Amino acid sequence: EGRAIGKESTAFLEKVLSGQKIEVVFSKRDKYGRILGKVFLRGKDINHLMLSSGYAVSYYAGRVEEILEYQAKLKRRGIFSSEGFYAPSYFRKMKN
Repeated sequence: EGRAIGKESTAFLEKVLSGQKIEVVFSKRDKYGRILGKVFLRGKDINHLMLSSGYAVSYYAGRVEEILEYQAKLKRRGIFSSEGFYAPSYFRKMKN
């Protein structure tokens, strides 16, 4: 069945942001109409924090984001802490 990695990531983010005021810098909308952009808490890039803590994967990201995700994988942080993690896009393909 696997781990509920979405719930783990959400719990981590709720702990970090709980009761805090954030800034969202809009970039664009994706093909589903969702807002894409950067989230900041007191000037800190929360997108980067999620990646470096191992609670996110980078999609269409730049070099910095790829490096942060790679380091989280090497250090087995967050969702990468156990064997059997598959990127969400790969996991969905496996289920079909």
